[in-house]
Amino acid sequence: MNSVAFYLFGLPIRWYGILIALGIVCAVILACFNAKFRGLKKDDIFELLLWLLPPAIIGARLYYLIFNNGPWGWESFAIWSGGLAVYGAILGGAVGAVLYCYFRKKNFFAVADIAVPSVILGQAIGRIGCYFSGCCYGVETTNPSLQVFPISVIINGEWHLATFFYESALCFIACIVLTVLLRKVNIKGVSFCGYMILYGIIRAIMEGLRDDDAALFIGSMKVSQLLSIILIIAGAALLAYLIYAHIKKSQFVVVKSETSQSSTQQIENEIDLKISEKQNNQEKEIENKQEKNTKEIKANDIELQNKTELKNYSEIQEKDTQSVEKDEPKIDENETETNKSENILIENENSITENNSNSESTIIEVADGVKAKNKKNTKK
Repeated sequence: MNSVAFYLFGLPIRWYGILIALGIVCAVILACFNAKFRGLKKDDIFELLLWLLPPAIIGARLYYLIFNNGPWGWESFAIWSGGLAVYGAILGGAVGAVLYCYFRKKNFFAVADIAVPSVILGQAIGRIGCYFSGCCYGVETTNPSLQVFPISVIINGEWHLATFFYESALCFIACIVLTVLLRKVNIKGVSFCGYMILYGIIRAIMEGLRDDDAALFIGSMKVSQLLSIILIIAGAALLAYLIYAHIKKSQFVVVKSETSQSSTQQIENEIDLKISEKQNNQEKEIENKQEKNTKEIKANDIELQNKTELKNYSEIQEKDTQSVEKDEPKIDENETETNKSENILIENENSITENNSNSESTIIEVADGVKAKNKKNTKK
């Protein structure tokens, strides 16, 4: 298998580096989705990445150089030629996470819970790069039934167990388990402990299947296998402690709740009493306001009625004044006519009086004439 994917400006771009980069990208995306389950933001994830990558790369290289006894000198910086160890990257990344939490005042277990599903996802993708680089393979398979891809792969003309594929598949499964733990369990640190236990088990099994020539040793024991056992024990112990602390905290909360129940009830009663008093005061204020408003409305109605009556009275007076002003000429005319009638009556009375006087004079004259005729007749 050719380890070089392509050349860029004459520089070989290897499959291992491409898959490592792809693993980092996928890890960051997953962490962004999981961040909210421990109170982090997406910006925190990108900043955390800057704190993790440099020490992780340094740790991966130092781990390889220390347990592989070199190469030293300028060649120790040639990471593009290979020579990176996963456990070294994990230890270096853990140091970066501790520094990030210290300077940014974050809870380490909360940050670790977010990080570990992404870390093991990156390991699952990056481990496939070992197939292209021809490293981290298993023991030689002599059984023809096992000499089938992807159970086994050919390395240097021989069939070997494809332990990198096994580890990759198990890491994908562990990623799912850790993500579920993160989202379902609210105890901080549980996912982190789960990673220590699960990856410790996976790596311990894989180290037992790996070819001795592809492994790092400390004495007669494989370094990674020893670290895996330590990781399992530490993870189990820390998980037990976190669960115990959570239970004690829950019991303390329950006891405290029971002891303070009476005082809490008393406080609640006092609060209820104050609330009821406040409500009564508010109701009285509302009633007073309503009564005051009612009085104001009545006073306004009376004032409005008085104004209306006054206005009507003014209008009536104004109309009477106008009618009087209109009738005054007629009265003057009537008085004039009355005066004329009185004058006519006086004239008539005068004429009647004159007529009466004339009539009396005529009657007297006639009477005197009759008397004279009678006297004449008597003399005859």
